[in-house]
Amino acid sequence: MYPQDAGFVAIEEIHAAAIKNLVVPILTAPVGGDGLYAADGHLAVARANAACGTVSIVPEVGTFSYEEVAAAAPSAARIAQLYPYESFDHVAKRIRAAGYQALCVTVDGGVVGFRVRNRINRFRPDPSVFSGNVAGDGTPSVAETYGLMVSAETPAWDWDRLAEATARHGLPWIAKGILTAEAAEAALAAGASAILVSNHGGRQVDPAPASLDALPEVAAAVAGRVPVLLDSGVRTGADVFVALALGADAVVIGRLAAYGLAAAGEAGVRRVIELLAEELRTLMILAGAPDVGLINNGTIARRRDGQVHDLVPGDDLSS
Repeated sequence: MYPQDAGFVAIEEIHAAAIKNLVVPILTAPVGGDGLYAADGHLAVARANAACGTVSIVPEVGTFSYEEVAAAAPSAARIAQLYPYESFDHVAKRIRAAGYQALCVTVDGGVVGFRVRNRINRFRPDPSVFSGNVAGDGTPSVAETYGLMVSAETPAWDWDRLAEATARHGLPWIAKGILTAEAAEAALAAGASAILVSNHGGRQVDPAPASLDALPEVAAAVAGRVPVLLDSGVRTGADVFVALALGADAVVIGRLAAYGLAAAGEAGVRRVIELLAEELRTLMILAGAPDVGLINNGTIARRRDGQVHDLVPGDDLSS
């Protein structure tokens, strides 16, 4: 990052102008099994987001139902994550009826990744922590949901089918799990209202590229047509700054929110968001960027062959 040489800049705006209802350019990720971290799970996360002016993405495989999370913070903006399975229409109807502003469709989760660490640790949690949305008419049972998520025989959806399914419900939708320009173009052609650059926290495909490496290519392909979000690997306000500089309109935090939730419930999640926002504001002052719209690739650089080079969209960050 390039600090400004002299002077001081007052921070005018830290909100994400491209995304409604965001006071800070941060959303919380749809971390499933939230009851493992705190008894009130995403209920606490939703309340923390409401207090901070940020947005929850609520998981389909969470401990609490979409309706319960909506009731926990009725005035807050929120997005519902779901998978493209046979129950999509029924689930999407529930989401709309519960007052959610958008869908977030996971497009890289046709089957659960081969998670070696979970196998080594014999991670076998109580299925109830994932079952908040699988009870009731028209929804699959817990066993059926797990079967869909772990079976290679689950029918794969293509972009045409996803376009038809999302169009039936009239809600804007985010394509989550995009890592290439080609996938971004396919998602836009299918009607996506936003692109979420994500490698699923590194938990789906072990040798997948880091989300930050993929971001410049995807942002260049999208070219401002819709908002671009980034998740996976955000740990500090500096990470937020770099993501914004490389073309993201906001970031999505998963592990950090889970750590805060485990440490201190709602207050812990709120403190995580506050710390990220505080560090981001500090870096904006140091970089001479009075609002987030002025954070761009001219404010950061990388070293290559002993030289400092400005970053441009499409740069390979891996070498």
